[in-house]
Amino acid sequence: MALRFDDAPFAFRHKVLPLIVERGLPYTRVTTSSHIHKGQIKEKEFPLMQKHAIRYGGEIWNHGATHGDASGSKGIYRELIAPLYQLRSLMPRIPIDCFAPPGGAQISFDGFMPSHTPQNWATEAGRLVLAHHSLASGYFKNTFYRSLTGSPVDGQTHYSLDTYTLERAQELLERVAQWQVGTVLMWHSNKLDSPNCMDIKTFEGVLDHIVDLRDQGKLLVLTCSGLSVADKSSQNRDDILTSHSGDPFNELITYGAFRSNVPGSTRELVAEVEAPPGSQVVSTVGESIRKHTVPDQGLLHLRHVVTIPLDIKNLHVSIDAKSSDVTLRAV
Repeated sequence: MALRFDDAPFAFRHKVLPLIVERGLPYTRVTTSSHIHKGQIKEKEFPLMQKHAIRYGGEIWNHGATHGDASGSKGIYRELIAPLYQLRSLMPRIPIDCFAPPGGAQISFDGFMPSHTPQNWATEAGRLVLAHHSLASGYFKNTFYRSLTGSPVDGQTHYSLDTYTLERAQELLERVAQWQVGTVLMWHSNKLDSPNCMDIKTFEGVLDHIVDLRDQGKLLVLTCSGLSVADKSSQNRDDILTSHSGDPFNELITYGAFRSNVPGSTRELVAEVEAPPGSQVVSTVGESIRKHTVPDQGLLHLRHVVTIPLDIKNLHVSIDAKSSDVTLRAV
């Protein structure tokens, strides 16, 4: 499954990000390049968005310029395609390759929306989106559950959990785990704690249930793009480490050793760490540094999610304690 958060950069930073970082969860941010309807996004948000994606394991998707409609070739290009290149210039250290169409009953883009049939994607807007992006989500019917064949499919939809109860969200998660399918769960961070919407306590309960299923081995949490290439018939996950234990653990990967798919990828460092109960263990993946408290039994199941910058020349991976089963796998 994947966690997706649309719009609302300030609310995401303050309400959501600390909770998912605490639980070691990767995430996908979907953002416009200038406005959210009539509200302008402050210029400082984009470098913060990039910084947090690198440190905490996020990816960014294009969501258009203003979350509004447009008509005609120039208008559609200005609203849907130009913001892709603007976002790349605003956040040059991370890849921005994917598109999530803005929703709303009034949005058409000359017949592209609601983008739930192949005919919608044959419009000029649909063709432009597919030509300029590696992957695009949409609103195809009956695609809430993904078959996980390893082959990306454009136009698949997501669940919006803004108004879900904890029980309803838990039922959805159990269904996904039992059926062995994929799904994307989406929130607008600014709607948390709003009237008739999910409150923060419930949101934390949903995240905790995800963590429980993950730690039991029943659920794998990926980015939205990672979910698009997930193959449930295979146990293989790309791991760039060549050593998998150490006391302490250290590995330096120089740029020449990188495969082309590594810079810009979101990954999770996972390890079994032995250290005195209550002590602090520090893990490092490039410029992302995390502190972990060792539980009472003296065995820490370490998890550190990170996005590797596009401009990196070498990657230092370390854990300052006795570590085993160390991997840095794609999510």
